[in-house]
Amino acid sequence: MDISERRIVNISGTPQVGGYGLCAARAWPERRLGGEDDTDERVSRAITDLRDGNPDIRRDAAIDLGNMVNNSSDRQKAEKAVPALLSALKDDDADVRGDAARALGIIRGNTQKTVPAVVEALKDKDYRVRQSAAEALGRIGAQPQTAVPGLVAAIRDEDLASRGECD
Repeated sequence: MDISERRIVNISGTPQVGGYGLCAARAWPERRLGGEDDTDERVSRAITDLRDGNPDIRRDAAIDLGNMVNNSSDRQKAEKAVPALLSALKDDDADVRGDAARALGIIRGNTQKTVPAVVEALKDKDYRVRQSAAEALGRIGAQPQTAVPGLVAAIRDEDLASRGECD
C-alpha cells in the first residue's frame, strides 16, 4: 500500500487524518499524512470548512472543533469558531446541525448567543439534532431562564431518543 493511501486511526478507532475524519482524507490528499496541526490553524481551517459545499466536510469540521478542546487554552482558541458553529445550526444537513450543537456544548463559549441558538435547535425537525441540542445545554450549564422552557418542551417530545436526554 502506498503510504499516501494509509488511513490513520485515532484511539476511538475512527479513521482520522490531520484532525479530520476519513471523508476529508478522500477530499484532501495533502492532509492524508498531516499530523496534529497548531490549534489556531485547525480552528481557522475548520471555520472555513464549515462553509464548504460538501456536507461531509462541514460535519467533519464541526466534529473536529468539538474534539480539539483538551484544555482551557484550546477551549479559548476554539471559541473563535462559535459564530461559524452557530451558523452551522441552520445548515441544510441534519448531521451538520447535530454535530455543530454538540461542538457548541463542548466549547461552551459565548453563552449569551449560544444558549438561545441551541434552545432553538431543540425544535429542529430531526430528532438527532434535538438530542444533540439537549446534551449541549447540559454541558454548557445553560442559563435556566433561557434553557428550561425549551427543555420542558423537549421532555414532551414524542421521540423517545430526544426525550431520553431530558428526563
